[in-house]
Amino acid sequence: MTADRLVLIVAYEGVQMLDVAGPAEVFSTAAKINGSGYQLLIATPDGDAVRTDSGLTLGADIALADAPARVDTLVVAGGLGAFAAAESTELLTALAPLRNRARRVCSVCTGALLLAAAGWLRSRRATTHWMACGELARRHPDVDVEPDRIFVRGRRRLHLGGRHRGDGPRARPRRGRPQRRAGSQASPRGPPCANAI
Repeated sequence: MTADRLVLIVAYEGVQMLDVAGPAEVFSTAAKINGSGYQLLIATPDGDAVRTDSGLTLGADIALADAPARVDTLVVAGGLGAFAAAESTELLTALAPLRNRARRVCSVCTGALLLAAAGWLRSRRATTHWMACGELARRHPDVDVEPDRIFVRGRRRLHLGGRHRGDGPRARPRRGRPQRRAGSQASPRGPPCANAI
């Protein structure tokens, strides 16, 4: 039997609970369906619990510095706290060693701000929540921000812009026409978006 692949979800003060819980549920469900496959850990800069942007307390399994040597998937969650977290020397320093230890890296929503601040998006295409695309481009002119994409995929990296219905820009088919699902209650900006490097 093969060993479970480690999914390390990065959380910090002001993280969006949904950006942590959503990926955790996806990987957990996949492991349950397949009988094995993924081990989930939540890591914070110091290993302590953090307060989410909704005010809830989110526990941590480990400190970023104590992350195992091999990480299959590194998920950097987003949230309103990402703007300040992307300026935290402590968090960026703790995140840095994981760049080459993770087989794949992804961000959810504004988690792209942290990857850009760490220098991981330099000269790469990326997206984030539609309301943060301008700020990502302003802070990091060396990143090719694609505001109308729901996700951007790279060799080892995937960025998800929005998280749920009505939270991000419209998905655009190849011909550039907006796409809308029947019965959708999407915001004027359209369905969710995702970001990949």
